[in-house]
Amino acid sequence: MHSLFLTPYGNSIIRYERLLRRAKTEDLSEVSGIGCLYQSGVDRFGRPVVVFVGKWFPFRHINLDKALLYLIYLLDPLVKGDYVIAYFHTLTSSPNHPSFAWLREVYNVLPYK
Repeated sequence: MHSLFLTPYGNSIIRYERLLRRAKTEDLSEVSGIGCLYQSGVDRFGRPVVVFVGKWFPFRHINLDKALLYLIYLLDPLVKGDYVIAYFHTLTSSPNHPSFAWLREVYNVLPYK
């Protein structure tokens, strides 16, 4: 066995790949139809721009596992290079605020390719 898989980094790669397989096979229409996360184009340097609109993210009313899977599905083709995530917080109310624990989980799951 390669020593990479005995490290925390190796474990995170294994977890990400498992979640990516799920993201490619599960029905994520519940989350994709919300419109809170989408690729809007590229910036002046040619980097893909992903937009996250906080007021449209019904944190307390959606399946957060599916939200994470959709994020992985959308970002996987982009994380191999530079990209930009723009978060819009305007008019976001407390029911739309994701917990810090969930945000940390998302941050820890996304690979640094």
